[in-house]
Amino acid sequence: MSSIIIEKSFIESISRVHMRSDMEVEELYYLTRRYNAQLFNLHPVCEYQANENRKKYFSKIYIENTCTVPTDEKLFQFADLCVDFSHWKVGGSWEIKSIAEIWKIKLKNTR
Repeated sequence: MSSIIIEKSFIESISRVHMRSDMEVEELYYLTRRYNAQLFNLHPVCEYQANENRKKYFSKIYIENTCTVPTDEKLFQFADLCVDFSHWKVGGSWEIKSIAEIWKIKLKNTR
């Protein structure tokens, strides 16, 4: 865990965390308790498997748009979307543009 690096730094609070897909509940708990982390964002959603321990954090996790578009069922388990425009700027191929269109539809339907 990266806590050793953070502990030695000047950082006193971290309100938002871009989490890894392999983060364990203990790490989320640590960041929440020690650094008052309130929101997390994650990609790709398909790699972050739901289990009973992790579910209590889902309302604080926002899913970033990537080339993998989650199902509505998977997406609505989490707080909402976190739009990362750099993912839409990558490439320029037809596939990327069509994925961006799918994400636009999902964004429109979340509110």
